[in-house]
Amino acid sequence: MIRRLLIWLILISPLTGLAQVVTECPQNIGFELASLNNWECYIGEISGTGERFPNGNRPAAISLIQSGTVPGQHTLIRRSTGEEYSNAGRSLLLGI
Repeated sequence: MIRRLLIWLILISPLTGLAQVVTECPQNIGFELASLNNWECYIGEISGTGERFPNGNRPAAISLIQSGTVPGQHTLIRRSTGEEYSNAGRSLLLGI
């Protein structure tokens, strides 16, 4: 029994290295450049569903086309200081 286990481990051990694939992340994946460079941007629409659209598609249909960046739709938001939040929001952010 132990002999079979050892033989099995010896035969399988070289295959474990095949599962480890290392790839390089795309540039600007974490917005290091403070821009949308190297990102693919899309615009589109979602078909209406729910009570307001009784004849709408179910499930909702999504249509997208690649567009490049569109101001107002594809925007990076700068890190918040917390100043723009109310006292309740600030206390939640700061854990007070």
